[in-house]
Amino acid sequence: MIKRYPAWGWMKLGSYFTTIIFTGITTVYAPVLFAEIVDIITEATDRQFALEALWPKVTFYFSLIIGVLALKKFVNHLGAYYGPKLAQQARLYNLEMLSKKSAHFYSMNRIGAVLNKVNQLESSTWGLSSFTSRLLDIIVAMVGVLIAIYLLVPALTIWFLLWIVGFTIAMFFYTHWKQQFDARRAETRSAMNGFFADSVGNMMLVKSFAAGQSEYKQYTKISGKYRDAAITAYQLGHAQDSVTALLFRGLHWGVLAWLLFQWGDGLMSVGYVLMITRYFWSLTDRLLSIGTRFNEASEHLSNAMEMLDIFDEPLQLKNPQQPEICRIQQGAISINNTTYKYKDGSAVFQNLNIDIPAGQKVGLVGHSGSGKSTLTKLLLRFMDPQSGAITIDGQNIASITQDDLRRNISYVPQESILFHRTVYENIAYGNPNASKDKVIEAAKQAHAHEFIESLPKGYDTLVGERGVKLSGGERQRVAIARAMLKQAPILILDEATSSLDTISEKYIQESFETLMQGRTTIVIAHRLSTIQKMDRIIVLDKGQIVEEGSHSELLQKDGVYAELCKHQQDGFIVN
Repeated sequence: MIKRYPAWGWMKLGSYFTTIIFTGITTVYAPVLFAEIVDIITEATDRQFALEALWPKVTFYFSLIIGVLALKKFVNHLGAYYGPKLAQQARLYNLEMLSKKSAHFYSMNRIGAVLNKVNQLESSTWGLSSFTSRLLDIIVAMVGVLIAIYLLVPALTIWFLLWIVGFTIAMFFYTHWKQQFDARRAETRSAMNGFFADSVGNMMLVKSFAAGQSEYKQYTKISGKYRDAAITAYQLGHAQDSVTALLFRGLHWGVLAWLLFQWGDGLMSVGYVLMITRYFWSLTDRLLSIGTRFNEASEHLSNAMEMLDIFDEPLQLKNPQQPEICRIQQGAISINNTTYKYKDGSAVFQNLNIDIPAGQKVGLVGHSGSGKSTLTKLLLRFMDPQSGAITIDGQNIASITQDDLRRNISYVPQESILFHRTVYENIAYGNPNASKDKVIEAAKQAHAHEFIESLPKGYDTLVGERGVKLSGGERQRVAIARAMLKQAPILILDEATSSLDTISEKYIQESFETLMQGRTTIVIAHRLSTIQKMDRIIVLDKGQIVEEGSHSELLQKDGVYAELCKHQQDGFIVN
């Protein structure tokens, strides 16, 4: 958990006390001074004497106003200084929480929609913080002014207090009812932004299928839902503001009329009329803003809840409360009576048992859906089995942190994932502490150095979003170089050479022989030439081991593996 910024509590506390001070001065005491000034002017018979009495009060009055303004500017300065730092902490917290989500979460959610919810949470957090400060200002003003009015006109205060209670209760229930429409607006906005990001992020695919009009039609439909939800929410908000404004203007008229009658009967001076009028204008203006503020708070709360609901979702994969010290060194893997089922109950593995001694090179073969990729995800703890255990060097992988586990595994997936950063940064990601010479050496081993040097800026060339500026084979060689640099005791290659041409694959195979030395290696491949030199080949079918042995041994058995070899085309297994 990221530690809270230490100055935040003091800043908020100071802000609250400052709010109380300048609200009390400007709302409660300033009108009294102003009324005294007006009464001196209107009731004076000796103007020279009146001026002598006025100057101290006028000077004090404007000193208060300037002092309050300075206080306000100081609070704003604090906000300007600490605000960006606090915003950074909020962003780091968001990233930390999202990094804990499982691979399943990211496979089920559009990234664009998730990012939209993150942005909404950040803006809503500041909006709600502003709301609490503003609400404190309103409460302090109401209490102070009501006390002041009560000392002057008790009956008017009681009547007005009852009116406030009724108004506040009505506002609370209306806002609570309206929140469902604000939630609908936030939900449809996230869906709209998520679709937009997904469409733009895959624009080359859209273009290749000439599907621009289709995407436009779908976006029109999705954005139309947001439009309708937004119109409803805005109309309800405007209706709330209009009715509230009408009620308060009527209240203003009623109070002013009553005060004028009091003055006409000689029961109240001009200064007192102005003072009480100013009190009521100050109070009602603040109360009028409550409707708007509650309306904004309802929207902020609905926007924030989308992301907070994601944070509140129980983590599918948790680190142990008291993790063991990681003891992985050699990389001996043992899969013991492991069962994994999909949510619909269909089993991928049922009591699977595999032992891989440290340093052994194992190839996994089988038709699509046989469980090869699922097995690697279990080893990496991207998912957990329903029963059984997976141990490495005798240590249950569920007893250590996920980061400790994955630091000891170099993983090259079928789809090479690159950051929109430089080639150098993408390779160095495997070991951020590696020297530049080590990074270049890894690139050479992966036969990536040659094409990198030909790029416009060499190793400093940006690869584009998800590596779009590179070819599929080039992306894969960068990913392989990254895995080589990591130098972990376990290596997992999931179709790592599928995007390479025959010549590139030959070079990579030579590099792999060096990389695999002394490391436990698991290779998934449809291209059988990739796994022929493995110490052991495991053939999977519907989650079960149907054959295992070396390439030559399996050919002699003339079983499933031999059949796969017979049906391969251009070196690939035909599914």
